[in-house]
Amino acid sequence: MTLPAGPAAELLGHAVGRYLPAGPDARSVGLAGPGIREPLSRPDVLLVPRHPLTGEPWRPPGDEAAVVPLDSGVRAYLTQPGETSPMPATGVLPEGVLRDD
Repeated sequence: MTLPAGPAAELLGHAVGRYLPAGPDARSVGLAGPGIREPLSRPDVLLVPRHPLTGEPWRPPGDEAAVVPLDSGVRAYLTQPGETSPMPATGVLPEGVLRDD
C-alpha cells in the first residue's frame, strides 16, 4: 500500500509497512470525505469518515470501490493536522494554568 505523504503516512506507515510490505502491485491510499477535494485520479482505497450517529462509512456518490472507515477524531487528525489529536486528554492541568471555559 502506498500512503499519501503527511499525517496519514506518519500515523499508519509503520503498521502498513510491517503487515503489508510494498510490492510491484502496491495499491494507493487517499483521504476522502466532506470538505476534501477529490483527487484527479481515484486512489485504490479511500480513508473515509464514519457518520457520527449511524456509524455508516461515507461514500463518494456513485462509488462502490474499497473504503476504510475512520473514527471522526482520527479523520480530523489526518485532515487537519495540529488542530486535533486522536488521543483523549487525561490528567489535570499544570499548576497555574487557568481554564477559559
